[in-house]
Amino acid sequence: MEDKLDANNWKLLDNQVGGHKDSIFVLESGLIAKPCLKTEVNFYTTLYNQYKEYQLIKHIPKYYGTTVITQDNVEKECVVLENLLKNYSHPCIIDIKIGTRLYGEAASEEKKQRMEYQAQSTTSRETGMRICGLKVVDPQSNTSFKAGKELGRSLSASTISEGFKPFFINQDKVLINKSILNQFKSKISNLIEVLKVEEYRLYSSSVLLIYDGNFAFTEVKERTEFLTDVKLIDFAHSHFCRGEGPDEGAVFGLKNLLDIIESYIRLH
Repeated sequence: MEDKLDANNWKLLDNQVGGHKDSIFVLESGLIAKPCLKTEVNFYTTLYNQYKEYQLIKHIPKYYGTTVITQDNVEKECVVLENLLKNYSHPCIIDIKIGTRLYGEAASEEKKQRMEYQAQSTTSRETGMRICGLKVVDPQSNTSFKAGKELGRSLSASTISEGFKPFFINQDKVLINKSILNQFKSKISNLIEVLKVEEYRLYSSSVLLIYDGNFAFTEVKERTEFLTDVKLIDFAHSHFCRGEGPDEGAVFGLKNLLDIIESYIRLH
């Protein structure tokens, strides 16, 4: 558990690609602090206290409690989490919202209607996923690329695979190393198997795909393992529901994401 901090004890995360702008903080300890609703704190504490046997714990950032951040003279309660990017020299990240439902149990009728429209008018309803943002850094070609939520909202179910091109194909039109794609395939497959048997609802949660851009777009024959990660994040609208079965919308979205990964593997 972190103590209350003042403005001298944190900095903004440079590599944020999704969520509200300037809303993720790096603490002096190297951990991440993210403003949260009480429901997100409840989700983490319930998982750690009542569902310790769930494999979901291995697929989310480690949780260290809560703290209060003061930003622009406003105090914000935050969850304190593992910094997933700490070991990356050139982190490349894509934030993908998963599931076909985008609102939680406590949503007002107005918000339900608004989120239903958003799901219907974007790729969420038909594919169970929507790109919320991405960032790629390729030091070998000295190029970078960043896109926000406008990218995901410009896509349809038939074109969503195109939205992953900047993440997997650099500006010199070089396809990412096949080993990275295979690692993503394996990790997403494992995550799907977990979500197929555990009982919770991950409404409006995201999955992060991360790799290191250093040598990612070169064929390094002697290197078969790259630094990669696949993690679920954002549980403000999530809850546990023992006896009600798995989150079919989240599983549906991850299966479609897996199909896209496999389509890029076939390009090799």
